[in-house]
Amino acid sequence: MSKAGVSYKEIKKKHLQKPEVKKEYDALELRYSIVKALAKLRKEQNLTQLELADKMKTTPSVISRIESGNQNVSVDTIEKIAKVLGKTPVLSFK
Repeated sequence: MSKAGVSYKEIKKKHLQKPEVKKEYDALELRYSIVKALAKLRKEQNLTQLELADKMKTTPSVISRIESGNQNVSVDTIEKIAKVLGKTPVLSFK
């Protein structure tokens, strides 16, 4: 709960009732599900962003931007992260 007494979930629910906000939120769902999965995998392996960046020969700021959703992540980058973490990315359609 925030200092104002309103939780993030309550604010999110309120804003998602607006069609224009819901449309934009839904448009970003795939991007955020990918970056959340990447961050979760890194954390499950007890790696910091710095450690992952070192293994990938990149900078921690790149990892931070990827995990925050502020940088488009290419298929090549997803493959590189997965390889460094000993995983194989899998694509599926619903």
